[in-house]
Amino acid sequence: MAQNVAESSLDILRSKKVLNNVQYHSALKYRRLWEKSRIGSYTSNFHKIGDTTGWSDMAVDRVEAIYKLSRANNWLGDYYCEILYYVCVMDFTIKELAMKFQMNRQVAGNKFRNAIDDFKKFLDQIY
Repeated sequence: MAQNVAESSLDILRSKKVLNNVQYHSALKYRRLWEKSRIGSYTSNFHKIGDTTGWSDMAVDRVEAIYKLSRANNWLGDYYCEILYYVCVMDFTIKELAMKFQMNRQVAGNKFRNAIDDFKKFLDQIY
């Protein structure tokens, strides 16, 4: 099977109809939260949030993204957040996810879809 290298695993999952459009867009929102938070990229002085005088101050939208990820983790639990992280952020396929968690591919796909559906419920709750 020829595959476009520029496509993410989420695009491939949607094209194979593993994810519906709502699940796909929820997964993209999770990915965007991680990209916006830039967790692990650099440190910042938390006492100067909003004050733009220093070069290492954290942007307000980055703090909001970190806060939303923290709330999502509390809402979903560590297990579902880990599944979302591997597929949405680290770009794992369902097969790689199944190998990582040592489960059947169908079970891994169902758990990923359940995690996405729960994340959608979380998004609906906060907006």
